[in-house]
Amino acid sequence: TQGFKKIQAKGRLALVIASTGVRHSTGDIVAGVKKFKDRNESLFQSLAKQAAGICVQAQSAIASGRHDELGALMNENQMILRQIGVSHYKVDDLLDICSKAGALGAKITGAGGGGAVIALAASNQDRDKIASCAEVAGYESFEVEIDRKGLVV
Repeated sequence: TQGFKKIQAKGRLALVIASTGVRHSTGDIVAGVKKFKDRNESLFQSLAKQAAGICVQAQSAIASGRHDELGALMNENQMILRQIGVSHYKVDDLLDICSKAGALGAKITGAGGGGAVIALAASNQDRDKIASCAEVAGYESFEVEIDRKGLVV
């Protein structure tokens, strides 16, 4: 628990945020994760350790511009989230659409149980295709690019 750390991304991250349209209670999702942990303590600890390792690797991938690796790590993290029970059939459908449209990786944002997913594309053209495929399937999507400078006054 060292707090937040700024990561300077190498290269641009072409991202899509897409909404499942499924509303959920974060409190209910957290309670479900607690039940999973209580019933599967050793598995939960193993998954938490894997997730922490993924975060460290993802920081390095972002800083080094290794977007293929970052996408694979996003997919790996999503498998862990699915295992602890925070996914949803609409999330899984949307992740499948993103993958088939060429996403390097995609995962739940927030608590899970519905809500939104974030997908990483190799290029702006791929990002446009992912967003378009999500919208054709009935999901609202937003194309996102990280501003490297942020607000300057």
